[in-house]
Amino acid sequence: MFPKSRVPNIYHFVFGLKAQTEPFHLLHYLCLASCLAINKPDKVIVHLHNEPFGPLWDRIRPQIEVRQICDADLAVDLRYIDRFTEKFSYAHVADFVRLRVLLAEGGVYADMDTLFVSPTPAEFFAAPCVMGREKVDRAAAAPVAGSLCNAWIMAQPRSEFIRLWLERMPGAFDGGWSNHSTFLPYRIACEFPELIRVEPERRFFAFDWSAEGIASLYERDCALPEGAASLHLWAHLWWDFARRDMSGFSREQLTPAYVAHAQTTYARLARPFLPPDLIPPRGAYEAECERWKEALRCCGHFGPNGVFARTGHDRDRPRAVLITATTPDPNGVGLALRAYRWVAELAAQYALDILVVSNEPRPAPTHPLPARVAFLHRIGAPLNARPLEDWIAPDEPIRTTLVALSGPTPVRVVVFRAYLHDVAAHLPPEWRARAELDCDDWEAATRLSIAKLAVRHGRLRDAAQALRNGVRYAAIERRIFPTYKTVYLSAFEDVRRLRSLTGGRNFEALPNRIVADAALRPPPLAADSRTLLFVGALHYPPNDDAMRWFGKAILPRLRRLAPDVRVIAAGRAEGRLQRRLERDGIEYVHGPEDLAPIYAGAAAVIAPLRGGGGTKLKVLEAWRHGRPVVATSHAVRGLAARDGEHLLVANSPRAFAAACAQLLANAPLAAHLAANARALLDDRYTLAPPPNAGSIS
Repeated sequence: MFPKSRVPNIYHFVFGLKAQTEPFHLLHYLCLASCLAINKPDKVIVHLHNEPFGPLWDRIRPQIEVRQICDADLAVDLRYIDRFTEKFSYAHVADFVRLRVLLAEGGVYADMDTLFVSPTPAEFFAAPCVMGREKVDRAAAAPVAGSLCNAWIMAQPRSEFIRLWLERMPGAFDGGWSNHSTFLPYRIACEFPELIRVEPERRFFAFDWSAEGIASLYERDCALPEGAASLHLWAHLWWDFARRDMSGFSREQLTPAYVAHAQTTYARLARPFLPPDLIPPRGAYEAECERWKEALRCCGHFGPNGVFARTGHDRDRPRAVLITATTPDPNGVGLALRAYRWVAELAAQYALDILVVSNEPRPAPTHPLPARVAFLHRIGAPLNARPLEDWIAPDEPIRTTLVALSGPTPVRVVVFRAYLHDVAAHLPPEWRARAELDCDDWEAATRLSIAKLAVRHGRLRDAAQALRNGVRYAAIERRIFPTYKTVYLSAFEDVRRLRSLTGGRNFEALPNRIVADAALRPPPLAADSRTLLFVGALHYPPNDDAMRWFGKAILPRLRRLAPDVRVIAAGRAEGRLQRRLERDGIEYVHGPEDLAPIYAGAAAVIAPLRGGGGTKLKVLEAWRHGRPVVATSHAVRGLAARDGEHLLVANSPRAFAAACAQLLANAPLAAHLAANARALLDDRYTLAPPPNAGSIS
């Protein structure tokens, strides 16, 4: 007989402290599914600030309890010396949130990158607190005596150990990852051993955080040690494809096919929790393996002295280099698609090298690129930090790599976006002399436009921040634009203004283009459809403003003209905008993975934008899906589109409502606009499909 339980059979998880930009991942789904199946808890509670989305979240949500973490619960006074680390403060806040939850309610806390493999031993529920040892780095300059990992904690309500830990944690926080979270509980456990039961490493961390341990989880099939209850999966060390110092594995490879068919420790242990309807045939896994072999062949680190390996025909071709902060993607949107536009142009003439240089790791390409790709992301303090939003400031390791680049001098060096200027400054002098700058947007004008939008909505703090960024970008643009051979912008209006303001002749318009999709067969317009569609990243201020303006000023007028109109906004919106859309009677679809069915049901696409910069890809996407567009003049800037021939242009609420009603009532006009727009798209704004489109082999 075990003593009476002190710890309730409740499992807590903390998630979504930052905005969710990707669908809920299979790894996280299997964490919750294995917890439910293995532990048979009274409750599983996911504490979150930003709710996940996607089909896997929709599947697991009814089986758990979701609790909102309010802003007050996130208020933790953290002091940082390194501003780079400060960007990950949400992870440090989570260290405090989990302890507060356990102190108040008790139960078991686990990170969302956990896999449960056997029930938590019954005797643990009688202990006041339980934690497990983790591997410590004995090769460190000053190795610690021991570490208790906070990825798995069990405690009774009002646990004295948790209280002491919370009390001492602010003083132990040094801006790093371990002193307050894993070393401190070890020290408290040594001081008060009666307050906690400490389990050996094999219980919760059988495969440690080393490269060997990660390989044992995802690349080999290893036996579990006796008594293992759960596995911590160390996702932060391998999640991003660009982080390959610890593992060649990444989140893109952890798919239903991998879990169903791979012969590895994790796949074997997670397989029982994979829903049967998600299990693909073995051939799907074999195809994925071939795809990743190709991706790994095309994407690597730098060779000796920073020289990319050269294959056969590449040695006979002149060289070009694209420097980008975004992974080019022919299937992507926005910046990823603009970056791919350069890949398509440069690779057709040159042996192309791509350097992806960023503040944070970037994902692998979703499609093989006709180039060699290398990733650099900042891990240390910036050499020249500028108070500019989105600016990429290299650290010493990035500078050292760039300075050492060698091999044939490129014929062309394209720097994609002004915020990579400090990166380009460290290129070898003969490379820098050939640099061209693709701004895409005119950053100063875009920030000032966003400031005006914020003022319209009474967000004076946001307006002031955008105004400061606009003024700072304007100052630096005046200095850097003359140092490039050519400066490209997507909108010819921006080129005309900059030539007039600066007298510079090195500005050129380079319109956005989208990739042709031979497989896309847009259905004809449905004569009875009453649906208007808006597609966009709704957390982006110009899109946020567009839908607020449409809902408040345009939609009431439109309903008087077309009472049965239906409006859908598809994208990713913050909670405040979601609630506003609901009040206005606008249906919201969060982050749809496939937009084709939504476009197919629309009678027209709306683009009521009043600010922002560049050329709006949403208009080109609507044309590709065969839908007519009603847009403001701002939404079609940079496009050779004529009102009444390719789309309807309206700038006042009354005119916009009337144009929408006209399209809903006039099917021949809608079809005429859609056909003309598609012809214009094919003629001027379409890229050829990438090599091997549809199959990566």
